[in-house]
Amino acid sequence: MTVRNGRLASAELREEALGLEPEDIAKLFPTATNRARDAHDQQVIAALQNQQDTDLTALQAHLAELSRRAERGMDEYLASMKQLLSEARRRMQQ
Repeated sequence: MTVRNGRLASAELREEALGLEPEDIAKLFPTATNRARDAHDQQVIAALQNQQDTDLTALQAHLAELSRRAERGMDEYLASMKQLLSEARRRMQQ
């Protein structure tokens, strides 16, 4: 049995089952169907969990914080460069 999009997509009857009585084969269908649905459910759950691992809001907040830190770092760097240039000019004028 194969489940796709929550619905039974295909069924395969193995050769060894052909020797069973029709009633016995019929009894196997619910078990096989439930196994296929369980496998499908596990795939859906795994896919959703993979999507949830990436919290886009948290990622956006983290990137914004990194941007602010980089901007502060550049501001501090430029301020120190201006101070060094100012001191160099003052010394040259003396």
